[in-house]
Amino acid sequence: MITSFIDGRLRIRDESLKNPSTAENLRKVLFEVKGVSAVEINRRVGSFLVIYDKAVTGIMKIVEAASAYLNMKEMINDAVQRKKKKTAVAKKRIVRRVSNIGMFLSLAASVIAAIVGGKFLHIAAGIAFLIFFATHFAQHKEKIFA
Repeated sequence: MITSFIDGRLRIRDESLKNPSTAENLRKVLFEVKGVSAVEINRRVGSFLVIYDKAVTGIMKIVEAASAYLNMKEMINDAVQRKKKKTAVAKKRIVRRVSNIGMFLSLAASVIAAIVGGKFLHIAAGIAFLIFFATHFAQHKEKIFA
């Protein structure tokens, strides 16, 4: 299972790496890939860490090299799906935060404009509030109508 990967670093866990001969053969194969600068194998937990130059090689070349020893195709697909899901959650969190702050600031501006007597600012801030509220409502409609 790919436990983590970013450009230049890949960590994989697999029970077969607890076998010393498998681990050593995998180390030799990975060092043959251009751009790989370090391979650290932990036989106790059955994992390896590959440090590579992302300008020279990519994760797929490393996966292809290691695929003779491990079932990597499934692992890479699972890891990519997890990363996409984390990215989607992070984007939703940013949109939620912006809409919440926008609602607060536009409501405050609308109230201040109403007190001071700025009709145009009051209307503009009200419209901005409605736009932020629509974004907020679209994110939380499942919870509201549940």
